[in-house]
Amino acid sequence: MLNMRESLSIMQGSLGDVHNADANACSAYVDACDVIFHSGTFYEDIPTDWEEIDFAYGISSIYSVDRIRPAYLSCRDAGRVDDFNFGLAWQAIDPTPKVLSPAIDAAASKLSANSG
Repeated sequence: MLNMRESLSIMQGSLGDVHNADANACSAYVDACDVIFHSGTFYEDIPTDWEEIDFAYGISSIYSVDRIRPAYLSCRDAGRVDDFNFGLAWQAIDPTPKVLSPAIDAAASKLSANSG
């Protein structure tokens, strides 16, 4: 979850420049997407007290990957993102941290309570 939040922040900071065909921004955007694509872990058996946290993480992952992939491919293959894919990526990059952050806080609280 922390990797996703950090990656979305990087993507948010670079998306405008990606839209304007900035090579460094494209590289940062692609690298941040790769982190999200390769860092997700999902479990089958979730303890009841973790179900809400797991659901928020799962839905955030699915939603964001679905929306950021077209811009990722455009950036990687063409070096820029068109208007449609920019808008699609923004649909995920802007709201996803708002859903994810409370889940991260809840997970941290549970982990802190269990370690203390």
